[in-house]
Amino acid sequence: LASTVITVIVLEVVLGFVLPASTFHQMYRVSDDPLMRLELRPNADFEFDGLDVKIPPTRIRISEQGLRDDVVSIPRPPNVRRLVCVGDSITFGWGVEQEDAFCSRLEAQLNQTGRSDHRWETINLGMPGLNAEQSVHLLATKGMRFQPDVVVLLFNISDYEPPLDPGDPGDFESWLVDHSNIVRWLQFRKHRSDGPAQHEASLSFVSPVRPAGPKKPSPPAGNSSPKGWDNAIQDT
Repeated sequence: LASTVITVIVLEVVLGFVLPASTFHQMYRVSDDPLMRLELRPNADFEFDGLDVKIPPTRIRISEQGLRDDVVSIPRPPNVRRLVCVGDSITFGWGVEQEDAFCSRLEAQLNQTGRSDHRWETINLGMPGLNAEQSVHLLATKGMRFQPDVVVLLFNISDYEPPLDPGDPGDFESWLVDHSNIVRWLQFRKHRSDGPAQHEASLSFVSPVRPAGPKKPSPPAGNSSPKGWDNAIQDT
């Protein structure tokens, strides 16, 4: 028995150097919405170094509105155009600081290249683990209240998968995953055995409030720069 206890302690210590320190429930809480199941934890503020695989640490700050973004004013101020970004961990900015997520960088570039009679605001609705159905649902139930002029939906092939569900943070299994390096490693091995998700991303551009008239040109395929679709939004 003593050797078993010593082995467990040694494994916990060794895996502590290999596995991330951040946990699911620092980032998420259970949602009242049965389709979403989870939501970003409002006012969370922690150092994030991954969940299954250790990555360089970044700071995760979630606003009181449950966004990895600054607090967004409602209603929309005059002379402001809004672009909402929806998607999973790529949109969220997994492994990068908030200002380096593509949604934040879009805001800076749009305000450099757009018209001078209005200012652009981008709003990051990204959440790691969202599938396609949840992304559209989140846009409808939360994103539209910000009165967007343009929506950018980032979709990849893993968005066909079932919803993310790491469990209720109040149950014992979830507590073990959060507090035991051995249990977390076993869970990671199980996820790996299920096969890695592919991440072949493509951008879709949707304008929810575009007036009737000639169809605006679509962005060139494979062009991720706002300059590739300036003509599609500069007159919105």
